[in-house]
Amino acid sequence: MRRRYIQLLAAFAVSALTLSGCADSTDSKDNSSGSKDDGPIIIGAAVASTGFMKSFDDPDMAGFKIAMDEVNAAGGINGRQIELITADSASTPEGAKKAATDLISRGAEVLLVTANYDVGNPAGAVAEENGILNVSIGAASPKYGVQGVGPLAYTVAPPTYLEGATIAQYAQKEGWDHLFLLNDTSIDYSSEVCQGAEDQAENLGMKTTEATFQNADQSIASQISEIKSSGADAIALCTYTPGGATAMRQIRAAGVDLPTLSGIGMAGTYWLDAVPNLSNFYTASTASIFGDDPNAEVNDFVATYTEQNGGAPATDAAVGGYSAGEMIFDALEQTGGDTTGTALSDILETYQEKALLAGSTTFTPDLHMPADRPLAIIKYTNGLPAYSETIEVDGDVDLHLG
Repeated sequence: MRRRYIQLLAAFAVSALTLSGCADSTDSKDNSSGSKDDGPIIIGAAVASTGFMKSFDDPDMAGFKIAMDEVNAAGGINGRQIELITADSASTPEGAKKAATDLISRGAEVLLVTANYDVGNPAGAVAEENGILNVSIGAASPKYGVQGVGPLAYTVAPPTYLEGATIAQYAQKEGWDHLFLLNDTSIDYSSEVCQGAEDQAENLGMKTTEATFQNADQSIASQISEIKSSGADAIALCTYTPGGATAMRQIRAAGVDLPTLSGIGMAGTYWLDAVPNLSNFYTASTASIFGDDPNAEVNDFVATYTEQNGGAPATDAAVGGYSAGEMIFDALEQTGGDTTGTALSDILETYQEKALLAGSTTFTPDLHMPADRPLAIIKYTNGLPAYSETIEVDGDVDLHLG
């Protein structure tokens, strides 16, 4: 993976913007002119070390740290090392806001935000108030960006609606023309996945039936009864762990063996003990972390991650975390180390099908997330996940931004 960064670094250098003639800033908390001293570039991470988001944020941050270590080993940014400081968001909006405030008071010049819009957007708002680039390590709601947070907010993750549209596209390809939408309405993420699936199913002439539940529900017996009587060919399980694992266990225990499709919120292996020997289950994912991704660089990353962390990544979130680092360090290279939020954002808005580890990435002044990235389908058979194929959605995906 280090070779990948060095290759990228050489490419970045060609288009780097040299800012050595600008005046120095001595206040690390004032991002109005960016930091130009010889000290480290400080990146703050307002992420979860406790609560339900920990299982998502941990692999993201482990991936980010690999990218950071590669940059530092290659000499840093304009001769300056990257320093990471963290604060626990506690998996709550209030905790995220507090963490961001703390990190900025400690000198954070760029902010990483937890991998969920509902939890993370208050942290992004604090960064916006201070003129600081803020990058969610995995928020999939299109609201994490210009419309919902501000012009300095970005996410490396594909949109929720694209996850849902990919599920529907794959179901239609497999001949499953009646999709039962089991919609976890506890947060925007899961409901938006189901909305994307419903939108694309309508575009493709498919039938849908829907029932709702909450992530904390201990029983979904009534919803399972609806599934059984619906005549559906497949289930779109729009949810996330831990409640998604509880729901999946009950579905299979009730004898419902229909193909079940889910999004990135259910990707990975860490929850599979809840449903032993799970089969006929599929996730739309950023990449395969099982050594069989068609992109050899992803497989190299997984090998590096496994070596450095004593085990393979539990979810494909790790790939997104690495790419959050790729885009931040690219922008820093091109600004010559200027950490001013607007300067970094100006670089990112030039991305047109940028080749990041997580996939092709395009940003525009109006949309700060990769909206049309093809996603991998991961198939689970007898508890073993494996890459199946990559799906590109037909037509444009409605991101419901008004």
